[in-house]
This record gives sequence, C-alpha cells and structure tokens, in this order.
Amino acid sequence: MSSSGIKKLRTSQDRVTDVLREQEQDFIQNLKPLGSEKGGFGLVGLGGTTSGSPIPAGNYLNTAGGTMIGPVAYYPTTVSIASNVIDIGLSSEKSSTYVILDSATTDLITITGAQFSGQDLILQGKTGSTITVKNSGNIITPDGADWDINGLAMIRMIYDEASTKWRIYSTVGSGGAGGGANTALSNLTSPTSVNQSLVMNDNDITGLNAIAWTDIGGQISVADAAAGFNFVTTSNRPFRFTPNATNIVDITDAGISMIAGDIDLNNLNVIGINSLMFNTTGQMITDNANGIRFSMTDATDTFDFTTDSNLNLSIQKYFIDFNNSRIQMTEEVAPSAPASTKNYVYVDSTSHHLTIKHATGSPVDLESGSGGWVGTATSDLSMAGFDITNIGQVESDKLVLNTSGVITVNTNNIIGTAGGIEYNVPSGDKHKFLIAGLEEGINIDEDEIEFAKSGRQHKITVNGTAIQIISQNSTDSVELTTGSSRSNPTIDVNDTTTTFRTGTADTNDYRIQLIQNNNTPADFRTISNIDFMAENSSSVDTEYARISASSQDITNGTEDGLLQLGVMSAGTLVSGIDISGGTSASTGALIGFYGHTPVSIRTVSSSASVSTVIIALKELGLFI
Repeated sequence: MSSSGIKKLRTSQDRVTDVLREQEQDFIQNLKPLGSEKGGFGLVGLGGTTSGSPIPAGNYLNTAGGTMIGPVAYYPTTVSIASNVIDIGLSSEKSSTYVILDSATTDLITITGAQFSGQDLILQGKTGSTITVKNSGNIITPDGADWDINGLAMIRMIYDEASTKWRIYSTVGSGGAGGGANTALSNLTSPTSVNQSLVMNDNDITGLNAIAWTDIGGQISVADAAAGFNFVTTSNRPFRFTPNATNIVDITDAGISMIAGDIDLNNLNVIGINSLMFNTTGQMITDNANGIRFSMTDATDTFDFTTDSNLNLSIQKYFIDFNNSRIQMTEEVAPSAPASTKNYVYVDSTSHHLTIKHATGSPVDLESGSGGWVGTATSDLSMAGFDITNIGQVESDKLVLNTSGVITVNTNNIIGTAGGIEYNVPSGDKHKFLIAGLEEGINIDEDEIEFAKSGRQHKITVNGTAIQIISQNSTDSVELTTGSSRSNPTIDVNDTTTTFRTGTADTNDYRIQLIQNNNTPADFRTISNIDFMAENSSSVDTEYARISASSQDITNGTEDGLLQLGVMSAGTLVSGIDISGGTSASTGALIGFYGHTPVSIRTVSSSASVSTVIIALKELGLFI
C-alpha cells in the first residue's frame, strides 16, 4: 500500500509510548470479562449529587480480579529529586504509577511513600539528564549494578513488602548493567549504546563497515579491494597478538616487536634488509653501497666466530685474537709495493718466510735470525692490549733507555735523560708501588708520600710552608727511633701525649736540650721559653704559665744563668720564683720570690730574734 503523504519521523518518546501501549494491551487481554451477576463495568462517582441522591448503579472491577474493557491510563506526576530521594506518597500530592523525574543529572537512592504491597511504579527521565538509580537505599536492581535513566528512558518497578524495597523488573531505553535493549533490539536508536554483552548464539554479524573501539581509538575497517582490511589506532598503543593466553607480538608505529617465541621462516628467505639491529645499542649489520658493515660501539666488545664450540676468531677494536686456530697462507711471489701508509704481510715463495712489505717496496723477513726479529724499528711499537715481558740483554735482564727522552705530559711514561730516569703520570694520578699486586707499598702523589697499607695509610705531606707527618687515626702515634737496635721508640707522639724514652738497656739520664745557637752571645739574653698555653674566651691561644731561662753572665768559666717560673695574673705574665746563679759554686743558687731580686742563702742562728728572721724572709721576697 502506497501513500503520497510525508512519513513522520518517529522520536524516542514515540517508541516509549508504543512500549507502554503494548504492555497495557497485554495486561487487558489477561483480564477475564465480568458477568452481569457480578455487576457491570462503569464509572465510579467521585461523590454524591447535590440533591443527595445515591451513587448510580453500575459495573465495577472486583478487587479479587476480573476483566475490563478499554485502556488503563496512569496520570503522570512530576517529581524533583531532593538529596537523592523522591516522595510519591499521598501527602506529597505526587502519588501516581507514572512519575516523571524533573531533575538534572543526579543519583536516586531512596523512594518514599509506598502505599501498597506490589505497587507498580514507572519512572521516566527528562531530556538532557541522566538519573543513576543506585542499587542501595530501598532500591534493588536486577543484577546488583547501578542503572542509568538516560534522557526520556524509563524503568518499571514493583514494591516488595517483604524486603520493604522497590525492585526494577523492566526498562525502556535505560542504560546500566544489563542495558536497555529488548531481545529483538527493536527499541535501539541510532546511534546507540549496548550496555551489556551481546551473545550471538551461533549467529553472524553481517554488513559491517567498521568495528571501532573508544579506549585507544582502535578500528577495523574495509578500505578498497586493493588495500583490504585496515587495522587502525589513533594512539601509541600496540596491536597485540595473544594466542593461547601468551603475548607473542606487538605492532606499533615503531614497527613489530616480538614478545615471545621465534620467527620460523619455514625455509623461506628474508629479503630487502637494510640493517639488522641487535638488543645492545649500536650493534648492527648494515648494508651500503660499499658492502656489508658489522658495527659495535663499545671498544671492549668483540666479534666472535665459533666452530664446533671452539672460539676460532675474536675481533676487538685494536686486535684480532686466534684461539686454537692457525692462519693458513699460501706462498706467493713478492707483490708490488702497497699504497702509501699500507703494508703487506705474506709468505715469500723464495724464502718460505713470513715477510712484511712496506710502501717503500723494501721487504722485511720476519723470520731472519735464530732469535726472532732483529732490527731497528722505524716507527713506534704500539702494544695496545698486550704486555712486554722477559726483557733482557744477553747476560742480564735489563731495560736500556737512551738519554734523550722527552716527557709526554698527560701520559704514563718512563724516559731516560742525562740526569737520570724520569717517571711521569698525568695530573691527578699517582706513582704506585705495589706488593703482591696489592696497594700495600708507597703511593707518591703531588706534594705527598702515602703509605698505602690498608688500615694504616699514614702520610708525609707538604702543606703550605710546612712538612707534615700525618698518622691515619688520632689513636695512632708518630714514632722517632734512634738506631735500628732499639726495641722502643725514642720519641712517641700521639694525640695527647709526647713520650721521650731511653733505650731499654740504658741507665743514663735523659736530656731535653733547648739550645740557642747564636754565634754572638750576650748577657741578659732570653735563651728559651717553655709556654703552657690554651685558648681564652676570644678563642686566642694565650700563655697561662711560663718557664723562662736567660743568660746573666756569658764569661767563659764564670757563666751565670736565670730561671724564672711565671704565671698569668690578671692578664699579665708575672714571675713567681726567680732562681739565679750565685757568686760561687760553694754558695749555691740565689732565690727570689714574687719578682724580688734573688739572694743567697740567709744565715740565722738558733737564738736569732723574730725581727732577724723577718728581715731574712723580706730579703727573699716572702714578706713585704
């Protein structure tokens, strides 16, 4: 049947209305017709007439069940969600089976105002909002997950008096766990979201243009006949292939990355290769116009060639190592001279000797003489990676150096000069003398000699204007020993004590001599002071006591001296006891106290008066 009119575009509201109409028709068809004996079906008056006449007689639907004719319509009420709660009770004046949620995007947790056990309730959203019906409060969802009412979508609920909760049992266009589509997918709009698993039950999905994923911008699409399938991502995430739960390969914008397993070519070829790149950065095999290049970046890395478990050949940066292998060379007639800076090594067919030929054209027989190569080198001999051993000349082992050597400043080198042998290391390095391969000898650094014995690394250091002898630990001593036969040190200096010792077999007195070696002596000259010092409150080293010795008479044979014992008193160093030479050895020393001029011993008889004794004491300086 055709029509000349314009077909009206069906909206989502139209679809919702159709679903409700179908559900209500199903409900009506399940009702049985009422017999005349039960009364007819009619309208129930809302009250008596103005004249007080009784309610008109008619047919009514029995509460025990029955059949009715005509549609069942639910008057819609509009309710706003407040604090995740709606009230549909009689007192709210919002009581209805059909409730429209007039709220912006929010959550619905609790529905109050249920009036009957088994009460039916239809909730509808509004355009532009998403109401999330939570599986909490007094609401139970079919699968325990939250359900979304998107736009004008609907859900249907029934009040379960046993649990005092509303249970969702039907949805129209809603999202959430379980979705909003019916079995036939007839209510899906375009575009739509299927919020549940789609089980095809051995059916096909046909007529596809593309399958697209949102997380990483992935897409499988059909291009043209030539390009075939396109596997596309708009992110840097890989295409990963995981057979039997094992990640095997990733395909990214950087290329193909193998995660596990091997690449089996099944006797086929790998062609069109520019470079083979290995795990270590810089290690590669590269094709170029001049041939194939094998590359490594680390100077200590090697190219190793192994046959039957034998490492035949190892190539490093500066040398080639043959292991349990031989170089086989066919004898040949001496070739022409090589190009400048080049040399040939070959086996000469005449001499049958290993020979080197330089650019000059002169061959050198490397096997001449019974003792190996003999001759004068015309260039430096580089021993990079090798040692020079068993140095000797005929009768004695020795290394002979000429006397015209020149030091290379930043290189370890030994040269012979007219003045002797010079040993050089670069700045910051040391001359090290090892014992048994260990640093237990002497290290010579700039301005320093270090004894490298582990745990006892003492030093002799030039520091500014002084030479320092430094022990490693404050508990270690600096010992000076006179004579190798001594079993004890002559002077032992440690952190807090300096000890002077005689030899263990000596009985002589020990003398500490402070000598002023001036060749022009004079009377009354201070010879030596011994100061006892410590810091004051200003952190200045200050004398607190002094022993001072001076010359009084320097005449040969009649020399006199003066010894003073002084202390610091109120910031001034004063003498407490003065001991001076006497007029003769028989009279002894002269003594004075508190800075008083020293006097000889006083003679006082046993019957002397007190005044006589006082005078004697005043002369000594004991009384004033």
